[in-house]
Amino acid sequence: MALCLLLRGPMLRLFFGSIADDVFQAAMIYFTITAMSFPFLALYNAGAAIFRSTGNSEVSMRVSVIMNITNIVGNAFCIFVLRMGVAGVAVPTLVSRVLGAVIILKLTTRHDNVARVTWDGVKYLQPQMAKNILYIGIPSALENSLFQLGRVLVVSMISLFGTVHISANAVANNLDGMGCIVGQAIGLAMITVVGRCVGAQQLDQASYFTKKLLLWDYIAQGATNALILIFLNPLLSVYTLSDETRHLAWLLVMIHAGSAIFLWPAGFVLPNALRAANDVRFYHAYFHSVHGNLASGVLLHPVRSDGYGCCRRLDRHGGGLGVPRDLLCGPLCIWCVEEKMCGKIIGGTPDEAYQLECERPARLPEKRL
Repeated sequence: MALCLLLRGPMLRLFFGSIADDVFQAAMIYFTITAMSFPFLALYNAGAAIFRSTGNSEVSMRVSVIMNITNIVGNAFCIFVLRMGVAGVAVPTLVSRVLGAVIILKLTTRHDNVARVTWDGVKYLQPQMAKNILYIGIPSALENSLFQLGRVLVVSMISLFGTVHISANAVANNLDGMGCIVGQAIGLAMITVVGRCVGAQQLDQASYFTKKLLLWDYIAQGATNALILIFLNPLLSVYTLSDETRHLAWLLVMIHAGSAIFLWPAGFVLPNALRAANDVRFYHAYFHSVHGNLASGVLLHPVRSDGYGCCRRLDRHGGGLGVPRDLLCGPLCIWCVEEKMCGKIIGGTPDEAYQLECERPARLPEKRL
């Protein structure tokens, strides 16, 4: 947080140097206020992860609902009643994250909580525990940071084309996010379910639930994105857009949602099975995504910002065309999931692992948790 606050000006100028002054000032206000919420967001995520790891995701869901209601009501009040402008969008975000962190941390200290957090348990550093957490946390954070950096660089290139393209990209991102909600939820479930199976050394259960959750994600996310494509025009009507902005947003959503139906689950949900198996060495999707984002920004965005260069049909959609490439990186490593989960714990091939487990049938429950 401190680093973001100190370098917020240079960072915005570095990535969005050519934007108008009024847009830059609005970005500074929003960035400054939301950066203050980063520690509270981290505390909320930590508390929610504690409950999910014990199989109690209902608590984090309820707190998330409270946070979102607070944010929505706060946005409406600050924007339409108090006329706070861009600050009216950022302040409710800060308040909702602070509220969520306070609630979730308070709940973790309850005596009936399976993984209860106490002051004695957190005031002393436990080197081995910290090492185990950082072993998974640092590579995962690096993956996400590099992926987000690629997205920021692409957005900075889109900003060269003006407010029409920025607005179209923002609207498309909102609608694309709706299609990924189911996948993100199943991705969190994948970590919890597979992690508990691997922790019990029931590798056939881990393989079974990985395939089952992935199948359900394909079904649910395919249906969600299909509905977005079917009702795309009514959804775009919710926004007040010019004809050009609406057309660009329509194309971007078609590109992302159409490819996400087939590629998003394997690209972003499946890697969580590897993380749950304590394997953080495969950066397949994210490293390729960053390099691909950089390439798409250079190759698919022409130098001329007026849209009339030799690649004028790609200048406005280069960021969107990079999405199918990003999503393709995950499916390329599907073959390694069983190999890595089996090799991580008992060694050998999946067939050898299955045979070894079958020799101990009393330890294997039915296909359920």
